[in-house]
Amino acid sequence: MATLKSLVNTKLWDIPLDHEKIPEIDLYMDQILRLTEEKGVTKTMINNYSKERLLKPLKGKKYSKEQIIQILCIMNLKQVLQLGHIKDLMPQEEGKVDFLKVYDAWASENDRIAKAAAAFVEQEISCREDMSKEEAALATAMMLSSCCIYFTRLCEALAEDDAGQE
Repeated sequence: MATLKSLVNTKLWDIPLDHEKIPEIDLYMDQILRLTEEKGVTKTMINNYSKERLLKPLKGKKYSKEQIIQILCIMNLKQVLQLGHIKDLMPQEEGKVDFLKVYDAWASENDRIAKAAAAFVEQEISCREDMSKEEAALATAMMLSSCCIYFTRLCEALAEDDAGQE
């Protein structure tokens, strides 16, 4: 059980890139890759997002701050959603979504959500004192899997609902 308890405090959460670190000037691909290196952004990812029309069209070969934030939003959503659902959530019509506003809202709540999730898991683990380490690990993993399924389906429903409103 000690292993499970120590996992709760392990940094498993993705810390958002501070949007202030993204310059206001447009950047070339290699500059974006350096800026987002610790986030795992690759040239292939960016090219695929462009091909799928998830990003606003480029101005020459440079990416705007808004497009970089779009890339970060897509990377976050891609962990649980298919590209079709992400497209539904990220309309490309000019002015329909302020990506900086969305990103800032997510980033500002990220730490609070991480702490709430850790507290939830700690509470679940404490309920498993009568189980062996293996039983507790399996039961906790199943509970977390159920949470992931619920939240993924909720994200999909939001995307489908958003797509239906257009």
